[in-house]
Amino acid sequence: IPVLPISYRDAQPLLENLEGAVVPEGWRGALPLTYHLGPGPATVRLKVESDWSTRPLYNVIATIPGSEFRDQWIIYGNHHDAWVNGAQDPSSGAAALLETARALAQLRSQGWQPKRTIKLALWDGEEFGLVGSTEWVEKHLEELKNKAAVYINSDSNGRGEFRAGGSPVLESFVREVIRDIDYPGGGISVLDRLLSNRQQSADRDTDFRLGPLGAGSDYVAFVHHAGVASLNLGFSGTDSGGIYHSIYDSFDWYKRFGDPDFLFGKALAQLVGTAILRLADADVLPFDPSSLAKAVRRNVNDLAKQTHHQVDLSGVLSVLTSLENNGARYEHTLRIALENRAPEST
Repeated sequence: IPVLPISYRDAQPLLENLEGAVVPEGWRGALPLTYHLGPGPATVRLKVESDWSTRPLYNVIATIPGSEFRDQWIIYGNHHDAWVNGAQDPSSGAAALLETARALAQLRSQGWQPKRTIKLALWDGEEFGLVGSTEWVEKHLEELKNKAAVYINSDSNGRGEFRAGGSPVLESFVREVIRDIDYPGGGISVLDRLLSNRQQSADRDTDFRLGPLGAGSDYVAFVHHAGVASLNLGFSGTDSGGIYHSIYDSFDWYKRFGDPDFLFGKALAQLVGTAILRLADADVLPFDPSSLAKAVRRNVNDLAKQTHHQVDLSGVLSVLTSLENNGARYEHTLRIALENRAPEST
């Protein structure tokens, strides 16, 4: 179905010519007219011109080889294609990725080399169905299953609150990262800002949680097809509406409303850069099986409430108990190993 975003000025004569019942209050906009459901007496002729030509897509991949765990990959991606101007979507996130790349290159020039391999990716064709990232994952699927440790994704970015979705096994890790990053202009960490807002909103769950990853950006092929632990990170929520996927997503709009001082772009680069460095140089990857078990337990409990026990969940609960026990044993073994390891020479 062809879809064309239009301005309020273009929409007004269409809305003015609708009749029928008055729309519910929540559906009404701010134009000087009464909003009706339709239909109306007017006829609109729409001429659609589509470009069906085939063009190549270009993924840009940069690699910093690891010094110790070369076959363990930390991947960070953001798409670079846009519907029209794309100042917010995707250039705001792509700019943070490029700034992260510049910082890592500067570290490399000073002699640093990560323990694990780092890959930075600018994906093409995201707006046409996650084409660039999906094709790359399909081409390298077997290698990714063996080598990809974590995939970090970003997309649109701007003023607002920190948004994080991802694999529950990375929840504790993300919490530690945002604890150490300052919220732009707030004199408070990203974590404390997030928790403070939840307490003020009387959210029953006031701790930090990673939201579930569904669809809509380039993490899809990694988490759903390749089974790679993944994250989707960014800031949003303030002055971000009305320009999505349209010609109005311009640099002028973004500089005036999206992120006027580029403080949230800086914060995203700091946050993801910190995450990449910690993942790449950790002695042991910071996976937390207990967070995974807790997330699954919450989901199972919610499912049980919704189905009123009409579904037999005994098999799921049995496997979940094993997951919880195995996670506890892993953490106990890891703690002992870290306590007993030989101290590094100075």
